[in-house]
Amino acid sequence: EISFALSGYLGTAIITFVKLGASNITAPIAWRDMFSILRTCALYNISCRDGFAALSFLILDQQMKACVPLTVTSTVVTYATSVHGIEANSLEQKPLVSTFYRDDAVNLLYHLHKRVGPLMKRFTAKNDNAITNGNSSSVIEATSFDAWVDCWRPVLTAMAQCLENAGGKLCFHTVSLIQKSLLDSHGNNLPGQQWKLIFEQLLFPILAKELERRDLTLAKEHDANIVSDSLKVTVATYNNLKIALINMVSKV
Repeated sequence: EISFALSGYLGTAIITFVKLGASNITAPIAWRDMFSILRTCALYNISCRDGFAALSFLILDQQMKACVPLTVTSTVVTYATSVHGIEANSLEQKPLVSTFYRDDAVNLLYHLHKRVGPLMKRFTAKNDNAITNGNSSSVIEATSFDAWVDCWRPVLTAMAQCLENAGGKLCFHTVSLIQKSLLDSHGNNLPGQQWKLIFEQLLFPILAKELERRDLTLAKEHDANIVSDSLKVTVATYNNLKIALINMVSKV
């Protein structure tokens, strides 16, 4: 009861602090504590809306874009999978003052995807120049940056985590954003070996999980002799993922 009551004050305090003082945060440990507070806000219905508003400000505000580290992705996933959020925005649904839309949280990950694009391009060009010039110290510094591991993978794997226990609309929305991201120009900055990692570390695991979920749903509903909306969503999601994979192969 006490924690529930205090959570309301926490939500109000965090959004006020974020808008007034978050730009002064520089230490990684301070960002870690900030994200921990935001995840706590997602646990309570009374504070989740303010917590999400603060998180959205951190990612969307022009001044904050250069400040917020990519470790924010795990916090975004917390909101995208929160039981206190409405799954998807609908014209038929009136927004509730005490909550937020989970598909808006997934959209924040797409904004992060757009943010890392120039970073990947800049460091890829830096890597190429360092190797071409043959400066050993520059080569070591440049090759220590991995465009897939350090930039793109944290964002895309966070999107994949949003598929866990997602319903129809949210699942379709998330899959479409993953496909849209993978077909973006970011991949032009990756060599073939890193594309192999994308398939191994992202696409194949997503397909395997969706195939397992599809088969489990098929088995349960075969025994019950029914065809539910859940089965239709699961099968359609798996088929959409296969189409995305085919598109990726054709691009590579």
